[in-house]
Parts: sequence; structure tokens; C-alpha cells
Amino acid sequence: MKIGITFKLFLFVLLACAAVVVVQGAAIRFVMERGFLGYLNQQSRIRMEEVVPRLGEAYDVRGSWDFLRSDFREWVDLVLPFLREAGRDPAPRLASSDQTGALARMGLLDEKMRRVVGNPDIDASSFRIPIVVEGRTVGWVAMVPFEGGAAEE
Repeated sequence: MKIGITFKLFLFVLLACAAVVVVQGAAIRFVMERGFLGYLNQQSRIRMEEVVPRLGEAYDVRGSWDFLRSDFREWVDLVLPFLREAGRDPAPRLASSDQTGALARMGLLDEKMRRVVGNPDIDASSFRIPIVVEGRTVGWVAMVPFEGGAAEE
């Protein structure tokens, strides 16, 4: 049985299309991992920077992180930025949306890099920002990065 030119041409075009699809898929994956997920991690880092001053003040007032070990609600109150309108306390609303899931991926490490509260997956390898009180690092706000994203330290 002899293979005709039409069939050979069809196979060539089919293989060329398959190669284009594979290359395009690899390029999209690369762009998503380095671009979009990196952007989301950057937005999460901005969210962490907003929390650092509030945690520093809370540590300064209480002198340790023990109050957070025993009261998860206190942690939530410190990391969720609420806006309350004057005279209208019953319905607080979030100051900004958290579409990156940063608050669920965030946690607190003490000065010895031990988890205090927050996401159970945080550790010394998570990207983090130091909490400095009176010139001394008393803890770290840490976050589990999106998978494949460029973690910053």
C-alpha cells in the first residue's frame, strides 16, 4: 500500500498544529507562573505590610504574643482592616477586598521563627516581613506563596 501525497500533507499539518499547541501551552504556563502568580504574591506582600504596624503596636502594648496564642479572634481583628463609619457601628465593612486570599495564607512567627497563629503551613521558609518594636525584631508576618510564584524574602 502506497501512502499518497494528500495523506502525507495532512500528517505534516497535523504534526505542525500539535507542535504549536504544545509550545503555546508551555508559554502560557510560563507566563502564568512568572507573571500572574508573581503579581498575586506581590499584592499579598502589600497586604502583609499593612498588617505589620498593627501587630507591632499590639506587641508593644502587651509585651508578648501570648494573647494571640489563646485568642484567634484577636488575630482576625488585627489582620482584617475594617472601616467603620462614624455613628454606624453595626455593619463594619472590609477596607479593601482580599481577592488574592492573602489573609487565609498569612500567619505570625515569633522571634525564633516558631508559628504563633494563622496559616498552619507557614514556617521560616515562607516569605515574611519582620515586626520591629523598639529596634528589636519581635516576630515576622509570614505568608505561604501561591504555588509556582516567585517567593520574595
